[in-house]
Amino acid sequence: MAHKTWIVLVSFAAFLDSFPCSATDPRIVKVDIELNDVLSIDDRAGKFSIKFEMLSEWSRSAANDSSDAPNYFEPEIFLDTEENLNSIRSFTQTTNDGRVQQLRVLTSTFLCEMDFSWLPIDEQKCTITIRSRVHDKNELILNWIDVIEKPKRSADKNFTIKKVDQSADEECLQRADSTDYSCLRLTFVFLRNYRPYLISYMLPTAVCSAVAWLTLFVRSSSLRSLMTALTILATGGFTYTTYLELPCSHCAKFLDVWTVLVCGLVIVCFLEFIVVQSAFKRIVSGRKRYTINDLKPNCVDGLFQILVGAFMSFSIAFYFTYMYVVINGRVNVF
Repeated sequence: MAHKTWIVLVSFAAFLDSFPCSATDPRIVKVDIELNDVLSIDDRAGKFSIKFEMLSEWSRSAANDSSDAPNYFEPEIFLDTEENLNSIRSFTQTTNDGRVQQLRVLTSTFLCEMDFSWLPIDEQKCTITIRSRVHDKNELILNWIDVIEKPKRSADKNFTIKKVDQSADEECLQRADSTDYSCLRLTFVFLRNYRPYLISYMLPTAVCSAVAWLTLFVRSSSLRSLMTALTILATGGFTYTTYLELPCSHCAKFLDVWTVLVCGLVIVCFLEFIVVQSAFKRIVSGRKRYTINDLKPNCVDGLFQILVGAFMSFSIAFYFTYMYVVINGRVNVF
């Protein structure tokens, strides 16, 4: 599977109150972020990229009232943990009431420690910190305007944003010289989607376990038949639900249980085959001739059990190999 990168379209706006800056009366900068769309993520490299528009607004100094005078204050807000930053376009304008608005459209790649577990259902949190480059909390304080809503669309079928948490911290970063800054934290909660795994991941392993249970015992008991029927029914139900894209609120927890169950079925099949073979060898050990009761059930199953054992070995190898491929995203399967 090729490496992917999250690209989140963000509308970023910062509004600065008009009173002057001082150590006793810091400026209050209010920030609003609107998420529009999610494209992809690079979970193995621990990176995701966003494209955002950042609008900063503040008042021009009365002493520098001319249009060509330099701005007496600029918040210089930036987002940390970024690996590279590319500016698409940028411009500054002055409103009729004397406020200065600076709009920048940027693309940035952020680093994020990611540790997805081996089960298909998993979450990952990535936090971005917003602060000023030069102004500490005595000069500038950041606050949120509204609650940020998660994007409604996602072009990536393997991951979605479950929610977006926001918080404010007036002392999030402190330097060696005791200079601390007011910060805003934006936390993305990524959720691994289970639907792509239903056909490409759960169906092959379920078929392997079902066939192993069907073919291992010619004289299958009603309990084994019931377990096999439930296996096929559950697999068919998940596949049909995925095909119709029906809402399935309980699928998340059930799929984790289903993954462990399929693994357990295959392992139990292998262990039971070993037990049956060992028991048969103990029964006929030391005999020069087999009785009709010994030969009748086993002469038919002798070669068949060898073939079943080989098939089960293949099933187990296929199951764990497929799991390893899906977890690490090395290649595209099916």
